[in-house]
Amino acid sequence: MLIKYERTGGITNIPLKIEVDSAKLPPEKAAELKLLVDHCGILGGPDPAIPSPVLPDDFHNKIEIEHENRWIRIDRTDAESSRELLALYDFLRQYRYR
Repeated sequence: MLIKYERTGGITNIPLKIEVDSAKLPPEKAAELKLLVDHCGILGGPDPAIPSPVLPDDFHNKIEIEHENRWIRIDRTDAESSRELLALYDFLRQYRYR
């Protein structure tokens, strides 16, 4: 599973781009990533956004997941994201300097 993650917004609006390939992760991290993705429910299609007001300086998250030769795209602010998606963002951000 290949995941491309981009985060923009916030006060400074400094973009962050990360690419994580589960095949290149240690087995325990690959299993954790799969579990996080499964809990989001996005492999069956994007989860619905949580209705929320527009917040100034909110972070904007774009995720593209390549799984079984297809791409699934998610585009959410932090305020629109489920707890499960927020956990996935946190996991992906730990790979920003690798």
